[in-house]
Order: sequence, then C-alpha cells, then structure tokens
Amino acid sequence: MKKGKNRIKPVYPVNVCRECGHPIPTDDIAAVLSPRQRRVYEIVRLAGTAGISSKEIRDKVYEDDPNGGPKETNIISVFAHYANVRLRPFGLEITARRGPWPLWRLTKREIEEIVE
Repeated sequence: MKKGKNRIKPVYPVNVCRECGHPIPTDDIAAVLSPRQRRVYEIVRLAGTAGISSKEIRDKVYEDDPNGGPKETNIISVFAHYANVRLRPFGLEITARRGPWPLWRLTKREIEEIVE
C-alpha cells in the first residue's frame, strides 16, 4: 500500500444508525469486540479453514497506519487472546497452530457457562 499523501485508503461498507450516525456492528459478535479485535476477528473469519499467517493479519490490520504498525507479529497473539475472552460466550476461539509459521483460524469450542 502506498504511503504518503497519495495513499489510497480502503473503504469498508458500514451500517450506520439513522438517529445518531454511529456505526452499527455487522453481528452480535462484532459488537462485543474492540475495533482492533473486531478487525482481527473479521480477517481470520474470512480466511476460512485455510488459515492466515500473523504477518498477513498484521499487514491487513495496520494497512491504514502511515507507519505500518509494529514490526513484530506477536501483537496478533495479544489481540487474539483478549478477543477470545469476549468470544468465549459465543463458543468461538481464534487459534493458531504452534511452530515457526502459525496459521490463525476461527474454531468452535464448547460454550462455557458464565458464572456471576
């Protein structure tokens, strides 16, 4: 992606509230995630069963950042961890296989009862 003043910004379709103009999340799951967590969730969900690498996720999450975001890919693990806490009631988890080239996938897990 180009950097500088001639940079092209991606456009994402967003539903907007007619009353207040606030963006409306696409589903109940996206509503509980922070913006970066939501972006990681959407990227991994769209990757499907093939999975997606940490570098590819990082590049997509920070494509709007003029500095390109952090160089390390471990930030994806952090976003996934905190997203998984919020995804647990939906029976979903963002997981990656272990090893030097992890591929991230959205997987189903048992829904845990929330104890209040």
